[in-house]
Amino acid sequence: MARRSSSIAVASGPGFTDLFRADDVGGTDGGAIRIGFVSVPATAAAPVEYRVDDPADPAGEVFALQPGDGALVRARLGVKHVSARGVGGASTAGFEVVESLD
Repeated sequence: MARRSSSIAVASGPGFTDLFRADDVGGTDGGAIRIGFVSVPATAAAPVEYRVDDPADPAGEVFALQPGDGALVRARLGVKHVSARGVGGASTAGFEVVESLD
């Protein structure tokens, strides 16, 4: 399974833009996944902060990616929501499903 989008417009913070949102948390991207990949194209205008929304995570926990960087996001019980915001301006991000829970 490889649902992907390499050019998601990400607004500048403080709010977040959805990169992946599973059906059971109000999204339209299918079921929860085991592993996903967040990326920021080398041509992006600004860095991106992203978060994986999980009740077990500390409030306000974010991770930073510079243009040209990427990171795997994973959860044994499933990733249901990943969002991002531009830092210092609007940017672009990508998201790919690497492994589903199915």
